Amino acid sequence: LFWADTLFLGYIKTTKEVGLYNAALPTAQLMSLATYCISFISVPLLTRIYNQKNKELFKKVYQTTARWVFSINLALLLAFLIMPGHIITTIFGSEYSSVALTLSLLGAGLFIGYFLWRSIEVLYVFDKTKYVLYNTVIAGILSIILNYILILRYGVLGAGLATGISFSILGLLNTIEAYYLSKNLPFTKIYFRVVLAAVVAGAISFFIKRKFLFDQSLINTIFLSLIILGLYIICLFLFRGYEKEDKELLMQEIGRFKKNHS
Repeated sequence: LFWADTLFLGYIKTTKEVGLYNAALPTAQLMSLATYCISFISVPLLTRIYNQKNKELFKKVYQTTARWVFSINLALLLAFLIMPGHIITTIFGSEYSSVALTLSLLGAGLFIGYFLWRSIEVLYVFDKTKYVLYNTVIAGILSIILNYILILRYGVLGAGLATGISFSILGLLNTIEAYYLSKNLPFTKIYFRVVLAAVVAGAISFFIKRKFLFDQSLINTIFLSLIILGLYIICLFLFRGYEKEDKELLMQEIGRFKKNHS
């Protein structure tokens, strides 16, 4: 999915647009870190639980690890929405500031996609890798069509929009099939509290940025990032955007890791 956008940008537009886009794309892909790190824990755990035929525990672990990805990447999404210009300018320079909106769109699309990506683990556990292949082909075709149409009209912004939509559709297909197999969805009521925490933290952070932090300097970027992260963590605790199972599961896996490597 992450080749069609660059390919069509180079074909339809110029190398300048490709260079600009290649600043936004890898930055937005920082969201993959939480997904892959948590998969390192959850895939073998889900496989073991599935073999034990413990459906209730399977559901709990699936939903808990999905919420971890959601909560961690939500902090990144807040940064991509509130301060995309600060991030791009600080990392790549002011000449790349024009892709700030592209970073926000890509961030939103990849946020949805990487959250729903958790369901691919269920497909692997149920040994339905062919479903993953079919979904990837469908999303790939959609990506080609959308990139061609949207890049012609919107350029770099269109590439970001096309990739975000295609990746989200891939995650949605995986989630639907994972539900068909396991009768489990990654969503629980606690997500409302997590989202509420993000909205409050985001609103306060946006107000601070508008009032005090106009300059896109390195110091302001770091300071605003810490404000967003700090407020988000505080609001998570205030609105109880966590469960006791989070600590139990984390400590269990840390203990297992230490035992296997001692």
